[in-house]
Amino acid sequence: PMIALRVMQGVASAGFVVGFQAYVNDRTPTHLRGLAHGINSSAINAGVIVGPLLGGILSQRYEMTTPFWAGAALGGVCFFLSLTIPPVSDHKPFSGWRSLVPQGDKIRGLISSVLNFPALSLSLVHFLQMMSLAIMLTAAPLITAELLSWNATDIAVAMGLSGAAAVITSPFLGRLSDRKGSRLLVMAGGLCFMAFEALMIFFHPGTALTYAGFIIGGAGTPAYFNSFFSLIGDMTLQEERGAVSGFIGSFAEWGSIIGSSLLVPLLWLNFSLDTPMGVNFLILMGTAGLALLLNRPLKRYFREDNQ
Repeated sequence: PMIALRVMQGVASAGFVVGFQAYVNDRTPTHLRGLAHGINSSAINAGVIVGPLLGGILSQRYEMTTPFWAGAALGGVCFFLSLTIPPVSDHKPFSGWRSLVPQGDKIRGLISSVLNFPALSLSLVHFLQMMSLAIMLTAAPLITAELLSWNATDIAVAMGLSGAAAVITSPFLGRLSDRKGSRLLVMAGGLCFMAFEALMIFFHPGTALTYAGFIIGGAGTPAYFNSFFSLIGDMTLQEERGAVSGFIGSFAEWGSIIGSSLLVPLLWLNFSLDTPMGVNFLILMGTAGLALLLNRPLKRYFREDNQ
């Protein structure tokens, strides 16, 4: 039962993220997209900070199942709030059940929208970034516990500082990405910030400097995500945005699976405990370089697509 529940949770979570990002892109103009994603990212990171704290308090004061009931209640509240969200545009009048069956040319159009240069190149970038994020979340707690003798409280403080940095900087970095030609540059900068975090954990020079790495990496994460999801909005038409977002998100999840379930265990078995962080640094720097290489081609494609 727990496995089935986790599968359903994953489907719901991934579906919400894809729909949410596509909706924000549909509702906001190009020059405000980064700011909109930044504000929403700040709210998400605030929830990431409060959620574990609330779950820990509830599990200590009440039964272990209480956090699950609280999560279910919050999910229900989110569902009812979602019913109040205005649609992007007025729907066409219902013209019979045949209108619900996708047309062949519409399906072909959706396929072509996810098999073009912008979608495939952004999928590769996001695949690598999600792989590095999975390595980070899997390896960092064990590395800091073993090599820095951190306990659960120390790790929680580091994650809290990272989340707080994301909450504070996210709107500003999102607005920065709205400047003309800045999307991929801010993306690359965010990846470099995350690479610095990986480097600090790899060298583990001490608690203070490692905390500094978590803070800088926490600021880099929304810098990447805000610019990335805004870029999807810049590169897609409204009718294809959901399909492209779903394709990129699905492809990126394979990066998460490979990073956490394959790369980290293999590196630990064949090398040393801190090796995954060194590899993570190389992946992030390579991804930042790839983002910079894509800057000019994607700009060209964007201009052609919007003439």
